[in-house]
Amino acid sequence: MIKQIATGVLAAAATTALALALPTAAGATTATASSASSAAHYDSDSWGPVFSRQHLAKADGRISVDWDDEQESNSVDVRGRLFDLDDRDYDEAASART
Repeated sequence: MIKQIATGVLAAAATTALALALPTAAGATTATASSASSAAHYDSDSWGPVFSRQHLAKADGRISVDWDDEQESNSVDVRGRLFDLDDRDYDEAASART
């Protein structure tokens, strides 16, 4: 279950990072020389909390995109946290699945 949640969180983070990067990249190709000399562009957005089925796990995070002064390249920082809200031990959880 944790692997499925982690995969979902990673997919959500990658989708959001792509959504943040694409509109800015399209604008950078049509930028004039005067706008290219402006200050660096920085976007930051947070996501979550996202809960698993039956609220046994929770995830949240932050995505930051930092463009250079020429808006030719960027760096993307994706951070997230995954919380296990299930207070059962391993044996109890395994017996619940069978």
